[in-house]
Amino acid sequence: MIDLLLKNRDIGAVGTIRSTGHDPDYDRHLAGKRLEYLQKIFRNRGLTDRQIQLSVADGEGAPLELELQPIMAERSAGLKQ
Repeated sequence: MIDLLLKNRDIGAVGTIRSTGHDPDYDRHLAGKRLEYLQKIFRNRGLTDRQIQLSVADGEGAPLELELQPIMAERSAGLKQ
């Protein structure tokens, strides 16, 4: 996935990170540490925060869910709509 995003800068990924099966406080802590670790990996490989947007979620679900999405071009403040 990292190689795909590096080759296609107009594509990004939105992701959710979870941990379940333990004490809820521990699950949130573990999911937060996973988030930090994954952000470091993505940044070290050359991806920007604009390309990868990760968040921690509570509740049941996969430990990591990613969805590829097009990155919308930012509009210039001087452009009329």
